[in-house]
Amino acid sequence: MDTMKSISQPEAERLLALDETDLYLLLLPPEAATDLYTREGKLARAQEIFRSHFKRVRRAVCAKYADHKDTTKSAVDLLALIALTIGNALDLGPTTVYAMSALVIKIGIGELCNSPRPDRT
Repeated sequence: MDTMKSISQPEAERLLALDETDLYLLLLPPEAATDLYTREGKLARAQEIFRSHFKRVRRAVCAKYADHKDTTKSAVDLLALIALTIGNALDLGPTTVYAMSALVIKIGIGELCNSPRPDRT
C-alpha cells in the first residue's frame, strides 16, 4: 500500500480500547464470516493471518520502533508509526493495517521485537 490515510485520534483510541480477540477478528476477510462458523475458528484463522503478515514486516516494524521509541509520546502516536510501516510493507486495507498495529501494541512491541518468534497469541 503506497499511501494510507492517517488514523484519527478517536479511531486509534477506539482500536486500542478493544481486547486482543476483537482486534484479531478485524483481520479476517469478509468471506470468513460465512466460511468459519465458530468464534474459535475465526480467532484461529485471524491469529494465523497475524503471524503470517507480521513475520514479513517484523524487521521493518522493529527497526522503526527502535528509531522512534524515545520520541513516541503516546500509544496513538505509536499506532500511527506502526501502521505507516505495515502499510508501506504490505498491500492490506486500512482496517487490517490498523488492527494489526493495535495488536502489536497490545501484545507488546518490545516483546515481539526481542523474541525469536513473533507468535504469542
